[in-house]
Amino acid sequence: MIGVVNPERRTFDKLLLRLSPYFRKIKSQKIGIFFLIFLVFLIFVFVQSNDAPIPVSPNASSFIRQPTTTALPSSRGLEILKKDEILSRMSLDQKFVGRPVPIEFSTVLVIMTHNRLDHLKRTLTSVLQAKNIEQFQIIISMDSPPMFQSIRNLVNELVSSISSQPPAIRYYEILAPFASQFSGIKACTRHVGSILRRVFESEIFEYLILLEDDLLVSEDFFDYFSQVGILLHPKHPASTGLFCVSAWNDHAFKDGASLIFDESNVFRTNWYPGLGVLFHKSVWLDHWKREWPFWDAPDWNHDQWIRYESSTRDKDCVAPEVPRTHHLSTEGLHVDSFAQTRYDRMLLASGKMGVRESAIRIASDPIATRDNYLKMMGGSKTIPVEELLKRGLEGEGDTKLTVVLNDITGLDGSVTDDPKMSRELFAKLGIFPFYLRMFFRGLLVVKTRGVTVFILLESMKDYWMT
Repeated sequence: MIGVVNPERRTFDKLLLRLSPYFRKIKSQKIGIFFLIFLVFLIFVFVQSNDAPIPVSPNASSFIRQPTTTALPSSRGLEILKKDEILSRMSLDQKFVGRPVPIEFSTVLVIMTHNRLDHLKRTLTSVLQAKNIEQFQIIISMDSPPMFQSIRNLVNELVSSISSQPPAIRYYEILAPFASQFSGIKACTRHVGSILRRVFESEIFEYLILLEDDLLVSEDFFDYFSQVGILLHPKHPASTGLFCVSAWNDHAFKDGASLIFDESNVFRTNWYPGLGVLFHKSVWLDHWKREWPFWDAPDWNHDQWIRYESSTRDKDCVAPEVPRTHHLSTEGLHVDSFAQTRYDRMLLASGKMGVRESAIRIASDPIATRDNYLKMMGGSKTIPVEELLKRGLEGEGDTKLTVVLNDITGLDGSVTDDPKMSRELFAKLGIFPFYLRMFFRGLLVVKTRGVTVFILLESMKDYWMT
């Protein structure tokens, strides 16, 4: 009733009045406590963000050029086979969750360049002449500030002269000149990391095609990635065991031992080929974001770091038998005139045929890849490397030979393989003269007009002979 005061309320008000000084004191203390807790929280977040585990990489030359210096248990092949079988079953059981984002209209092509205007001109010309370029966005990433305006002028002039409907081209300017602070190799590693971080953290793209400024592309460059790149999307079952799709094959030489290649075929490899490569954003956000060697990179390039990192997670790539890129430079961090004479002999796809769906299905599954190779190896004769070096490569076309290279290291650290013998073998076959390139689980298949040669590493023999 109005005008009547509740006796209990009057008593409560008196109690609050007597306790108010204590409440004010407690309130000020709470503010201090909350501030202290907030400060501790900020320190914790800072420490966590700067204490990301960084993989300790082996010496680059020993890991890439001489992998036999790393001891491998004899059961290595069986261990990997079990993992692949589990992965294959998971892929068969897993269903699409919704519809994966398609490659078209969700992918950006980033051309990274430094100061080679003539190379950039040739690379960009081939890109602008590729089919279906209008479905992709293009960014030129520059890391040499003195060259920024010259690069812009060149690109604008070139685009307007080639295309009546020029695509919109944007630019990344790496204002901190890495090259002035670090060696060229380390600067390149940081440039690549900056591109990955910016595309996948500041842009809305699902996919990134990374291209150096000394690579020509085939007419079907974009179509190739449109067909195969969908394997990388997290909603695709194959993405569990893959992290990249490359446009390159190290062994695709025009001459050699009358090598045979199928432009419509792709294959799976645990080697990272680079030289025109597609990534999905998940590889950056889930793995590389906290591990990329921006400031403590060893003195070797990002390609080698990626090869090491992907091997620790048993991740593979898909690559074409016939490359969709072609190297054109005689100068660079890893190229000289001698090396370029080798690259000049590399094939470039005609762009007249697409990739077979059956090839994509096989490459998407490690066990399907294994079964396909085992089928190919049926009836193969195993011979010593020495015998293959002495004989010719003539045959009836269906002749199959298997050679086993001993890549196991002794307990005392000694290498039991004869590097000279393996180099002679690769030279005889006319392929790239280094271990592991384009291998799948220790196996490389080389097809010539006379004979098909299966090169098998001793350490992975159990994977294929089981």
